[in-house]
Amino acid sequence: MVSWGDKMKSKILLLIILGMLFLPFVTSMDCDGTFLGTFEQDTNISLRQVCDSCTYVTFSSLTYPNSTTTSINTNMTKIGVDYSYIFYAETNGEYYYSVFGDKDGTIATETFCFKVNPTSNELDIPTAIILILILGLLSLFLLFSINGIKKSISGVWMIAYSCLTYVVLYLILGFLYLLSLYYLWMIPIFESILYIAWFAMGIGFLPFVIIITLYILGQEAKAVMHKDFMNQGYTRDEASDLSKRRKR
Repeated sequence: MVSWGDKMKSKILLLIILGMLFLPFVTSMDCDGTFLGTFEQDTNISLRQVCDSCTYVTFSSLTYPNSTTTSINTNMTKIGVDYSYIFYAETNGEYYYSVFGDKDGTIATETFCFKVNPTSNELDIPTAIILILILGLLSLFLLFSINGIKKSISGVWMIAYSCLTYVVLYLILGFLYLLSLYYLWMIPIFESILYIAWFAMGIGFLPFVIIITLYILGQEAKAVMHKDFMNQGYTRDEASDLSKRRKR
């Protein structure tokens, strides 16, 4: 018999494994300047600088994710003390840009950095922890439903737990698909495989219910017939053979 302590150890081990799977994808941004934020791919981004003592700010250069640096040397648009430059982001990854202006009467420079990805969502540590807990909870539901199948004492309960297992698996696949869509975009094969599996399970739910119901009810009918033949005095092997013939 599995003790409560063993169950808790299993749950903790499950969360540790899930954490090891998720945390490598948690990204951080380190740059020598100011982190501007994460933006969506194929959109116009307003690259900003605030300077209350500048008469001008020049957008000096831009470094792309592939480390290519382009010299811009264009004055940024001024609105009050805000200076901006509109940039259309086509490539995912980390960008750096430099500006300079006559701050307090002297030429001063500053470096900024920002990220671009398909959804503008960032997988930080708090978000990763929440996702791990959700996936861990779904995994526990899955273990519960599978254990219910093993311990079912009637066909009705076995059908119910089998359907529950299918639904929980469907939810896990859907969750993983959304995770790959929003956060693991750098590995597009994950999104494709998970979507196909999730879509196929959605279509296959009704056929699964019908097939599993017919199978389990058929097994129960066979067991009842087998027991009835044994009560009539047949041996176990004879009863099994007769129940198979009667079923046909």
